[in-house]
Amino acid sequence: MEKELHQKVRVRHLIVKPEPDIYPQWDDDKVDDALHNLITDILHGTLDDTYWSTKARNAPTANREKRKLLREEEACMKKKSPKVKTSAPCGDDTFRHDLMEMMNTLTTKIGSMDTIIVEKVLTAVETTIDAKIDAKVDARVCQAELVLNKKIYFLL
Repeated sequence: MEKELHQKVRVRHLIVKPEPDIYPQWDDDKVDDALHNLITDILHGTLDDTYWSTKARNAPTANREKRKLLREEEACMKKKSPKVKTSAPCGDDTFRHDLMEMMNTLTTKIGSMDTIIVEKVLTAVETTIDAKIDAKVDARVCQAELVLNKKIYFLL
């Protein structure tokens, strides 16, 4: 698993324990010599890092690496500037025209949406304010009528 992920075996966390605790304690289990050598190499810091490398030291160079070298050489060389097209395709004008028409209709619709929303909000606010004012005025008028009726009653 470690070798598949990182292309090498890495020992990142090592807890040093006494030698009898390193090996499993089963009845029929024997100490593996290769495992013992690996553990002692890790403990003493003499593990060969290149032992598990899959790349050969004198492997032939791949075409990819040769291409990379050529690319580096080409980067140093002067490049010709590409020619710029001066004529536009014939369908480009119709596309621009259609696009401008769509943008104009969109802006007019959005502009009218603002006014429509403002009008609706204003009418809703006016109706609620008018209703509240009418209710308060009616309440005050009724109160004033009661006071006047009481005064008239006491005068008679």
